[in-house]
Amino acid sequence: MIWDIAPFELYVYVEDGEGNDMLDPEHPDSLVYNDISIRFEGETYHMDEVAQTKAYMAMFYGVCLEEDSDGRHYLQIGEFNGDTEYDQAHIILDWGNGSENRLVFSHEFWWKKHEPHHRTYVGLDGSDLVEGNAVTVVMP
Repeated sequence: MIWDIAPFELYVYVEDGEGNDMLDPEHPDSLVYNDISIRFEGETYHMDEVAQTKAYMAMFYGVCLEEDSDGRHYLQIGEFNGDTEYDQAHIILDWGNGSENRLVFSHEFWWKKHEPHHRTYVGLDGSDLVEGNAVTVVMP
């Protein structure tokens, strides 16, 4: 049997101290009008630029602004190859206003009983990694 291993992505929500969506273009202090970018593996990717990297199935898009089914806005980072393992890889989130956050992630991939399995962990600014692929940044 041949397996098609799905890529994975990371998601970053941004709120202020009152829980307001700081990526909502309608918010008066929205960050989306800044030059938001990420730095990963020595490259800089600006929000909503399509990036092309190595020739593999997953297409690394860099960072894009998206909206979930609840109307909350988030940054989508990826895609990452689903069968590649990452151990404490880091991404610098540059908010374009002089502030930055450090997103750290690990991704495990293994075979069990001839089936693929994977698990992703994320953390922010030195916090412990937790299983999942989303973090929330709280802006001061």
